[in-house]
Order: sequence, then C-alpha cells, then structure tokens
Amino acid sequence: MRMKENNWLFNEYTTIVADQLNLNIIEECSSNNEGNSFHMPHSTVIRTDKEATKVGMVFDASSKGKGHKSLNVCLTPGPPLNSRVLNVLLRFRKFEYAFCSDIKGAFLTIGIAEED
Repeated sequence: MRMKENNWLFNEYTTIVADQLNLNIIEECSSNNEGNSFHMPHSTVIRTDKEATKVGMVFDASSKGKGHKSLNVCLTPGPPLNSRVLNVLLRFRKFEYAFCSDIKGAFLTIGIAEED
C-alpha cells in the first residue's frame, strides 16, 4: 500500500514524523550534507490488529553507506537489558501490589553522542 494512494496512511505517517520532529527524536536536514553524515533509511509498519498504534516507523540501523559502517556496528553492545521471563514472574508474585505501564516510544529517546 503506497502512501500517495491512501490518505489515512499518509495522515498517520505525517503525524508520526511531526511528533518525532517536535520531540527531537529526528531532525530535518538538507539532502546535500557535506562532511561525515549518514541518512538512516526507515520504513512504515502497519498493524491493523492493534488498537492504539496502528502505524509505526522502523529505522534500519544495520544499513550502511558506501565505504562506511552501519550504526549497529559502531555502537558498543551493552549487557542484555531484557529480564528473563521467569525472573519477571517471580518478582511479580513477590509483593502484594504490582503495577504495569505502557512506555510507548521510550526507546526513541535514547541519545547518541554528536561525535559518534
């Protein structure tokens, strides 16, 4: 489904881009950047089975420019941050009260140093 053929998709995508610009997750730049720059490609994901977020934007950090490394290669891997499911379930049962939340877009707020 192409955006120019689907007004709903175009409007949803435009809203996502505007929100990410306002939150400084992405930034506008000219197409003729000089120096050491890289434009990370992205694509649209459509999930009609979801209630809240039906359209999303996915960036491809494994892509690389001619003669350059990908962002994934340049970043130092840290320890695994995902808890094991068993540990989560045990901790959940440990106390009388538990809470959960939706951290929509939290991973988009991770910053990369300008020099990297």
